[in-house]
Order: sequence, then structure tokens, then C-alpha cells
Amino acid sequence: MNKSKIIETETKKLLSGIEQIENRFKLLKQKPLDTLADEPQFFFNRSANCAPLVINCTLALAALPASTPPACKIERKQYENVRTNLKSLISDFGNLQLNVNTVLNPATEAVTKTSQLLIITQKIPGVITDFASMKLECEKIKKAMDL
Repeated sequence: MNKSKIIETETKKLLSGIEQIENRFKLLKQKPLDTLADEPQFFFNRSANCAPLVINCTLALAALPASTPPACKIERKQYENVRTNLKSLISDFGNLQLNVNTVLNPATEAVTKTSQLLIITQKIPGVITDFASMKLECEKIKKAMDL
């Protein structure tokens, strides 16, 4: 497979995966308790969804030249930024899963559950923003490839 095709394929996978995760977070924002009750491992699962996306970035980076000048339509930093963001979110999701476990634990006091749920719900808009930003970056790459 030529390098252009690799970049195209990995970018499409990346964009699709990011959109799917973003949609799950939009649902979580709308119905946090229902979503977490239906999927108790929500953040663990989103972390698992992000891991292949990191690989998509790495494969696209491997297909790009070692250095891309700023004038290039597709730059290494675009994939590097998305990959860094995904890795950071994977780490954040581990911490948020601990909060979910506390919320869903029947032995946890109501006030503690409320405070943990508040932590989770306060993080959601930032996560959605992160995914929207990554999606925009992928769309820029895709558009550059279409030209």
C-alpha cells in the first residue's frame, strides 16, 4: 500500500472512531445516570476505544516524511497532537472510571455519590470539546487529501 493510501485509510478510521466516542459522550451528557447504569464500565470502554486510534495516528505518522514543513497541507503535528490528546484522555478516563465505580457502589453514601457524579459531569463538556477539536483536525487532513 502506498503512503498516501495509508494516510487516507488511517485518517478515515481515526475520524470514524473519534465521532463514535464523541457521540457516546454526548449521550452521557444528556443522561449521565442512565448511561452509567447501562454501561458501568463507560470510561474503561472509552479508553479501550481510544487505544486503536492512537495506533491509527502512529501508522499515519510512519507514512509521513520525518519532517513536514509548515506549508504542507498535511503536517506531522496534526497527528502528533491528536495522538497526545488521545493518550491524555486514556489516562483521564482511568480516573473517571474510579469516580463511576464510587457512584455505582451501593455502599457509597448519597453525598459521596453526588460529589463523584458532579466531578464526572463537570468533565464531560471538556472531553466533548477535545473530541470535537480532534475531529476538526481529521476533517482538515481529509479535506487536504481530497484536493
